[in-house]
Amino acid sequence: MKKIKCLLISLIMLASSSLFAKDFDWSQCWCNYGAGIKPGTMSIDFAIGINDDFFDTLEVDGAWSFPYMDLSFDIALPIWKLPLSWGGFIGTSFGGASHHGVKTSLFFMSFGGHVKYHIMLPVKNLDVYAGIRMGAEIAYMKNKYHDVTNKSWDGTGFYFSSFLGAHYYLNDTFGFVLEFGYPVWAKTGVSIKF
Repeated sequence: MKKIKCLLISLIMLASSSLFAKDFDWSQCWCNYGAGIKPGTMSIDFAIGINDDFFDTLEVDGAWSFPYMDLSFDIALPIWKLPLSWGGFIGTSFGGASHHGVKTSLFFMSFGGHVKYHIMLPVKNLDVYAGIRMGAEIAYMKNKYHDVTNKSWDGTGFYFSSFLGAHYYLNDTFGFVLEFGYPVWAKTGVSIKF
C-alpha cells in the first residue's frame, strides 16, 4: 500500500510540474489540439462504463447488469481557430433479474453524434476536451412469469447532454480515454488515432 501511495504522489508531482512549464504558451491553449492531434486526425474509442441502469439493478435481489459498452469515432475538423472534433457513437448495456418468480430481461442502446472542443495543456500526450452529445436511446424490457411473457418498450426517446473527458496517448496511435457525462456517468477504455 505504501508503494502505491508513493507512486501516486510521484505521478501527481510529475503532472503538476508539467502544468506549470515555463516554456508553454498559455495564450495558445484554447486554439490548439492536445496530444499531437492535427486537423484531419481520426480516432476510435472503445470504452466500458457505468450508466444509471447499472445502479437500478443493484436495488433488486437477484439482479445483474453488464457494464455499458461504447464505440465512438471522431475526426478533428476545426472551425476558425477552434479545435473541434466531430463524430458519432453507439453503445449498449443489458441485464436482468429474477425476483419472486418473475424473470426480467433488460436491453439498453444509445446512438447519435457529438462535438468536442479540445484544449491543449503542457502535458505532451494529454488531450483534454468538453463536448455536447445528441442522440437517441432505446430501452427494451421483457418480463416472464412462469410461462407467460410480457414484452414492453421502456424509455425510448431523444436526449441532449454534455460531457468532459481526456485521452492520454502512450505513442502516436494508442492511448487511454476517461470520460464523464451522459448516457454514461463514467467510462474508461482504449483509444486509437490515425
